[in-house]
Amino acid sequence: MNQKCSSTWKKGLKVISLVLLLAAGLMLIKIYSSHSRIKLFGYSFLVVTSGSMEPVLTPGDLIIVQAQSEYRTGEIVTYPDDGFLVTHRIKEIVDENLILQGDANNAADPHPVPTEQILGKVVLTVPWLGHAALFLKTPAGFLSFLAAGFLMECGLSHLSKKRKGVSE
Repeated sequence: MNQKCSSTWKKGLKVISLVLLLAAGLMLIKIYSSHSRIKLFGYSFLVVTSGSMEPVLTPGDLIIVQAQSEYRTGEIVTYPDDGFLVTHRIKEIVDENLILQGDANNAADPHPVPTEQILGKVVLTVPWLGHAALFLKTPAGFLSFLAAGFLMECGLSHLSKKRKGVSE
């Protein structure tokens, strides 16, 4: 009875880990798109797609953005603009409007952005992780991801069977 219960738990954990692996891959694919974002526990996960904030943020970096009750000069924030998400630094605050500019740009953004349109400030940067999302977005990348999950499952099953053979 005890062994049956243990076996059921192991199978359940395998299924859960495969589902989590697939969900992580799908999330990386979705956040690569500059038109969308993943929001989880109050944080937005985005991938930098331009060099306007270099050298601080480079294309392919994963950024995590969190909404704030107020913003300060010098912070890096993200806002929607014509269907895209833009991440630039606050240069000045004038009457609840933010004057923004990319660090690599010569001029400020053309229009001030009202604070209520800001999605949040960048609270964490993970260099190059966004490139994984770019690769996963390709057919070869997605198939590689699925194959890796399958091979991991096969390897775990093999190890489990090997342990049972040793303990008997």
